[in-house]
Amino acid sequence: MTQRKAPLTALIGRRNGMYFVRKQRPPLSADTGEKIGCIWLDMVGKIAYILSSNANNIAKWEKLGTGLYFQKLVLSKATAQAGATQTEGFRYISPAAGASWSEDNIYEWHAGAWVETTAIEGMAVYIDDIDEMDLFDGTDWNNLVSPVTTLAGLTDTTIAGLADGNMLIYDTGTSKWFNKAVSGVITIADTGLTSFSGTPVTNAFVNAAAAIAWSKMAAVASASIVLGSAGNVATVTAVTGDMAISNTGLTTVTDLTIASEAQGDILYFDGTNWVRLAAGTTGLSLLSNGAAANPSWGSPPVASATSLANGCTLNDAGALDAILAFTTQTVAAPTLTIPDFASVSDEFVFKTFTQTLVNKTLTAPDINGGTADSLTGFSIRSSGAAFDLEQDTAEVLTGNKIISWNVGDTNRSITLGGNIALGGTLTTLGAWTQTGAHTIGITTTGATTVTLPVAGILAATTAAGTAGQVIIGATGATGEFATIGHSAGSLTSTAGVNTLNIDTAESMIRTATVAVSSGEIKALNAAPKELIAAPGAGKYIDFLGAVIALDYGTVTYDDAGADGNLQIRYDAATVVSLTVEGNGLIDATEDAATTAKPLATDVTMLANKKIELFNDAAEYTGGAGGDGVLKVIINYRILDLS
Repeated sequence: MTQRKAPLTALIGRRNGMYFVRKQRPPLSADTGEKIGCIWLDMVGKIAYILSSNANNIAKWEKLGTGLYFQKLVLSKATAQAGATQTEGFRYISPAAGASWSEDNIYEWHAGAWVETTAIEGMAVYIDDIDEMDLFDGTDWNNLVSPVTTLAGLTDTTIAGLADGNMLIYDTGTSKWFNKAVSGVITIADTGLTSFSGTPVTNAFVNAAAAIAWSKMAAVASASIVLGSAGNVATVTAVTGDMAISNTGLTTVTDLTIASEAQGDILYFDGTNWVRLAAGTTGLSLLSNGAAANPSWGSPPVASATSLANGCTLNDAGALDAILAFTTQTVAAPTLTIPDFASVSDEFVFKTFTQTLVNKTLTAPDINGGTADSLTGFSIRSSGAAFDLEQDTAEVLTGNKIISWNVGDTNRSITLGGNIALGGTLTTLGAWTQTGAHTIGITTTGATTVTLPVAGILAATTAAGTAGQVIIGATGATGEFATIGHSAGSLTSTAGVNTLNIDTAESMIRTATVAVSSGEIKALNAAPKELIAAPGAGKYIDFLGAVIALDYGTVTYDDAGADGNLQIRYDAATVVSLTVEGNGLIDATEDAATTAKPLATDVTMLANKKIELFNDAAEYTGGAGGDGVLKVIINYRILDLS
């Protein structure tokens, strides 16, 4: 009797160290409740899975095979028919042909006879005496699952270069365990014993809550302090110099040492540091110069005195004036003499007494009345911008008398409040400028000649013009005001024969300047740049030529041999310019320019078509970016052929 595709119903739970579960579905990543190495039997899909990892609470199930035919367990695959126990339900895999057995088939003792199950490819059976699941591959029975016997065999471990004292360290970046040697301030033996290595324990390894007592430190002498040395080592140092310190922390100033100090020096604060004022000359006093100023040596000012035994020196030190105050004189003819004033003996000037001033300069005087005669010259000048020069007189000049003003600075003006009557020629050495809403009129009773200093035109009109009009002249005729209007491509005046014609027809030559950005340069093949918009129905753009210029930026474009050249065209089928080579222009390392000439052959013009700039092959890559821009200056006409 042959049994085929018998279900595996006995393999549930742990069997001699192997762990099986039977389910009616395949496992999921959320099925994390099983142990590593557990075999999951999908009884519906006939597929076996093994749990290889439970890292990060995610189950990793690996498929062992598909289309398996699970069989009830057998006792052995090494027992021959002659040695098999004839007990009801005992099953064996035949290792070799026997009296009634064939090699590799499964035999079960039932009802006093061996019942045969022919081995076919895909059969899976658990073998009890060797604790393994075998799969028949059509030729032999082989172990279906190779048990993991080492850490290196696990899928979530990377074991390499094992050494004594290695530890397993988990890496969240790779979700794996690695063997690592312990390093740093401690070492660990394979017995688990740890010890400090030769590396010093740094401050970073001392916990902030350690609270190490000073009693654990080296002894410190009384009244000493701990200082950092040049070698960055704390050193116990006794306090010396101008200060002493007790072991209670009390400091006492014992001296005050100042650099270059000498007897008689005074110490003061200059706003930043304490500095010394060297001893002054005998007889000088220490003077305060007020807040925010340093003291100095000098002679003190005397507010008042009844007598000065040794004379008196009057010194104006800036803000102070030297003042002499006298009571009523009791001497009949008092004389106050300055014996030496700026190396010259001189006398005081009294404002009440009459005196003659010799070689004196009056500054900003106020002279009221009097007569100034016998003057060889008379000069009045202003020393500031706030003053004007003004002369008022009621005197009448007699014949042959001249009033002259010599204003040395040409930026000064002379203003007359009345009329000027000229009996001769008016000559100006500079420009004659009219300021304000005034009229300059020249009235003559006869023929008058007006001579311009340089070439120019004087226009006389028959009548006053209106706002916006211009003067139009005609050969042999008087100029006149005219209004300019636009009509049918020309500008025409309303002044009859005097016509101003300017051709403004659409067919006139035009020039347009178009900027092409860095992004547009690198996409000219896929998205050509419009240079001239479509002119409208029945109108044609006549391309006359262009200049293409690179305004270099900071990064060079890459125009490799496979990249394209530039063309100006109506569309993909109608090119109007000669091809402009990209090499030397697009990939230039500085500003560059070239011409784009019209084709030498006839071009079929297209109505109402735009003109565009096109890259005829691969896009310019732009190197590391390419940031220059193109400027296209294009000449063209618009022809209306409707």
